[in-house]
Amino acid sequence: MNIFKQGLLFSTLAAASAISIEASAQGQEIKAGEISISQGVVRPTRGGEKVGIGFLIVRNNAATADRLIAIESPIAENVEVHRASIDSGAVRQHERDGIPVPPNGEVSLPSGAGHIMFEGIEAPFTEGDTIAATLVFETAGRIPVTFRVESAPR
Repeated sequence: MNIFKQGLLFSTLAAASAISIEASAQGQEIKAGEISISQGVVRPTRGGEKVGIGFLIVRNNAATADRLIAIESPIAENVEVHRASIDSGAVRQHERDGIPVPPNGEVSLPSGAGHIMFEGIEAPFTEGDTIAATLVFETAGRIPVTFRVESAPR
């Protein structure tokens, strides 16, 4: 192979690698063993807010159940999974003690049904940024993920 073709091949492979890395960095889908995580997003924060909210979908392709037992992030003092309920007309937030992920099933934490609460954040979540976190499962173990910061659809 001549030097021109080698350079072209290298450039093409480098570009393909960059696209695949960018897709991961943008939170498109992360696969680790039988677990897939997709649509990891957090909403931008305003001013001095110390709390951020995130959403994602977890798919378990295994024949046995798993359980999301913790979420960690270097940019927050604490990360919890919350569910919302209405009590006497007021919305209440409740921390969930782990999230079961059924065999060959999916758990969605979208707006309204549940969410991930990043508490004590170090800096504002700014549109276009990414937020690193680690999901901890009973069986699948630790899976690093990246949430992208984007506004809610209008």
